[in-house]
Amino acid sequence: MVAAALDGLSMAQAAGAVIGGAQQLESALQKGMIHSVIVASDAADRTVAKLREAAEERVAFVTLPLSTDELGPRIGRGPRAAVGVTSSRAGVHLRRQLRRLADLG
Repeated sequence: MVAAALDGLSMAQAAGAVIGGAQQLESALQKGMIHSVIVASDAADRTVAKLREAAEERVAFVTLPLSTDELGPRIGRGPRAAVGVTSSRAGVHLRRQLRRLADLG
């Protein structure tokens, strides 16, 4: 199931449905553009708390078993503590995979 979520992440990035970078992600959260946030397993608590505050509990947060050094390259970028999935058609497959992963616990 994790592999499906990772594949979905790569597909969503290719379609332009992923936002990375702390300031860009925070801004997109405040504007209501983000449906889900994918968090690296070693993301700092302070970073996650700041993102949750910007999201105001209307966004699903899912932690994947990837470090910050692994999450960024998965979307063709440098290290990322978290990335956001936009509320677009391109992110539908990824959101579905993330929901399934979260339901597994």
